[in-house]
Amino acid sequence: MRGVVILLVSLSMPLASAAGSGASAAEPPGHGPAPRDRDTAANRRLPVEGTILSAYHARDAAGLRNPGVTIAARASAPVIAPRAGEIAFAGPFRGHGMVVIIRHPARLTSVIAGLGELAVVPGQPVGRGALLGRAGGDPARIFYQIRCDGRPIDPLRVSEGEDR
Repeated sequence: MRGVVILLVSLSMPLASAAGSGASAAEPPGHGPAPRDRDTAANRRLPVEGTILSAYHARDAAGLRNPGVTIAARASAPVIAPRAGEIAFAGPFRGHGMVVIIRHPARLTSVIAGLGELAVVPGQPVGRGALLGRAGGDPARIFYQIRCDGRPIDPLRVSEGEDR
């Protein structure tokens, strides 16, 4: 539980900037992927169907780097588990809507924020593609982050692994 508390505390500042206006400055080559359209293969690894507003490591209007991916989705869109694991946290968190944290094998953790309603509870095992809840807001903005050993990594570059 201590790791979940640390993860939640570290989520509070970056998420506020990532979920703000949704605008991000263009990144130089080699600093993360450019925003992608909804029909790309990379989008299939995202927890919700939509358009990437801010890619991993993109700078926002304040100059801060996004520690995850911010996705525009339709209101009430289903939000799914991008990988198999166990729900470590599911509930409201500091004005970010409902937040779900999933512990995965190989020291990975997913953080998904901006849900309007939840369909999971802490301790529940989930398979890849399992319904976590529904996107909140209109328009909805879902923040998605993967951490390895507590450090953010690009969720679009993480291998699929064995949890298909």
